[in-house]
Amino acid sequence: MENKSFDLGILSVFDTNPIDKDNIKAQVEKNVIQLYHKLFEIKQRQTLENDLKKDELQEHDFEKSIYEINLPEMETVLPRQKTLPKQKELTRWEKFAKEKGIKKKKKSYLAYDEELGEYAPRWGPYSAKKQKEKLDIIREVKQGEDPYEDPWKKDKLKKNLLKEQQKLSEIKNRLNAKGYNGRQVLNSQSEAVGRRKQKTNEIKQKTKKSLSIAQQSTRSMGNFDKKAHQEEKQLKTKKRKVLPSFKNTAEEKSRDMDMLNFILNNKGNKKTQV
Repeated sequence: MENKSFDLGILSVFDTNPIDKDNIKAQVEKNVIQLYHKLFEIKQRQTLENDLKKDELQEHDFEKSIYEINLPEMETVLPRQKTLPKQKELTRWEKFAKEKGIKKKKKSYLAYDEELGEYAPRWGPYSAKKQKEKLDIIREVKQGEDPYEDPWKKDKLKKNLLKEQQKLSEIKNRLNAKGYNGRQVLNSQSEAVGRRKQKTNEIKQKTKKSLSIAQQSTRSMGNFDKKAHQEEKQLKTKKRKVLPSFKNTAEEKSRDMDMLNFILNNKGNKKTQV
């Protein structure tokens, strides 16, 4: 009676029969042949299932080799040095897919394109999309569009915008998976950034004011001081001469007569000259 057990998940055979030095090689060969036969049975069963899928769903996997096999799960429990890793929390889409029973299907590398009329890669420099972009060299300007606008640049900006929106949604999903309100957290972060920018602007304005005061305290009132990068030139305000107030009408009359004599005869009190 053979005391053997097979664990196909880790390609192992456990033979508890007594070991004979003379027949150990033949015994190993026999065990390997038995393991191969069991794997061949699994391969035949999987090939039959794949053929049925091809006929029913018209699914063709061009990447998978005919010699590949999907191994079953391992049965042997092996000891671990460290604890099992924590289960990764599901995102909102993963939870929805699990509830609805949606399974992720692996797409083949090649796909038939009707416009090109041939099989082309789904991605990469030789994909159908890249080939169409190379042929896209002339576009018609539709009614209402700006004829001087670059449509290819506009498409590129839209593509970058979609990428940024996708990144934002991924961050929200990660936060939601951890129990946070993604939208609320991002709004609070944006408000904090706005407050930091406002505080930075206030500090800049205070620094500029302090610099202006320090420059005006020099002998040249800051005219010959070294200017900072992109510093605006300080414009001096012109002082207006404020006419003195008069105690009585006689003083005002005297001032007016001096101004009249200065205008007519270029004579008069210099203090009242304008």
